[in-house]
Amino acid sequence: MASECDSLRRFPLHLASAEGHTQIVKALLIQDKDVCLARDQDGRTPLHLAAMRGRVEAIQELVCASSESISVLLDGDRVLHLCVKYNHLDALKLLVPMLNDDFINLRNQDGNTILHLAAMLNQLETIRYLLSLPEVKERLNNLNGMGLTALDLLEQCPRDFKSLEIRGVLMEAGAERAVNLNSNLSPQPTSAIISIAPETAVNSTKRSEAKSWFGKCMKHLQYDVEESRGALMVVATVIATVTFQAAMNPPGGVWQQNFANNSGGPKCSDTNICEAGTAVLAYAYPEAYIYYSTFNGIAFFASLSVIALVWVDFLFGISCAFP
Repeated sequence: MASECDSLRRFPLHLASAEGHTQIVKALLIQDKDVCLARDQDGRTPLHLAAMRGRVEAIQELVCASSESISVLLDGDRVLHLCVKYNHLDALKLLVPMLNDDFINLRNQDGNTILHLAAMLNQLETIRYLLSLPEVKERLNNLNGMGLTALDLLEQCPRDFKSLEIRGVLMEAGAERAVNLNSNLSPQPTSAIISIAPETAVNSTKRSEAKSWFGKCMKHLQYDVEESRGALMVVATVIATVTFQAAMNPPGGVWQQNFANNSGGPKCSDTNICEAGTAVLAYAYPEAYIYYSTFNGIAFFASLSVIALVWVDFLFGISCAFP
C-alpha cells in the first residue's frame, strides 16, 4: 500500500509529508525510499509539498532518505525557491547547511536566485538571514533573467515602511542597482602606453575627482529623493491647500458690498471705491498686501510644481517597470 497512488497520482508519502506527520513519513520511507522522487499530477514530490507547507521535521527525514530529491525541479523552482516563495524561513535554515555554495545561488526558470525572490516578496527576516551567508553576500549584485539586481526588484514593489527597511539592509550590505553596475563597467586600456604631460595629467586627475564627487552627490541625492517622495507629496499638497485658501480668504476678509464716502472706513471714498469681493487688506495696507500676495503666489505655484514633478516621476517609473 505504501507504493500505491490515488487518482491524483499522490502516494501516501505525499500526504504524510504535506501534513507533517513525521512518524508516518519515517514508516513509509522504511518501506520504499524511491517514492521520494515520485511526482503527483502537478509534478510535486513529497519534498516539494513539505517545503511548501513548512514541515521542517518531514523535510529532514526526506532529505536524509534521498538527497537526490533536493535537485528535482517544480516548474523551474528548486526546493529553496519554494521555501522562500511560501515564506518558510525555518525550512530554509534547515536546508541551506546541507547544500554547497553553488546550489544555494542557483536560479529558477526566471533567472531569480532565492535572494531575488526574497526581495520581490518583501521578506525582511529571510533577507537578513541570506545576507549572513558569505556565499550569498558575495554574489549580492547578481542579475536575474531580466538583468535586474535584488535592489531593482525591491524598487518595483509598493513603498511601505517594511520595504524601506529592507532597502536599508540591502544597501548597507553593498547592494547596487543594475544601472549603477553598468556605469561602473568602463573599458580600460590594456596594451597601449600613453605619455601624458604633467599638467595634463593633473588636470585629468582633478576632472576625474570632480566627476566622481559629483556622481556620488547625485547618487546620494537620488536615494534621498526616492525615500522622501511620499513626504514631498504630502508637504506640497498641504502648502498648496493652505496658500489657495489664503488667496481666496485673505486676512481681514473681503468687502461684501461696494463702499464709498467713508461708509466702509477711512480708506473708502468716491475716488477710491471699496469694491465688493476685493481684499480689505489691499485698501488698509496696500504695500503689505503686495508682499503677502507675491509670496503666497510663489509658495502656491512652487508646491504645484513639486506635485507635478512627483507625478511625472511616478508615471515614468510605472512605464519603465511595465514596458
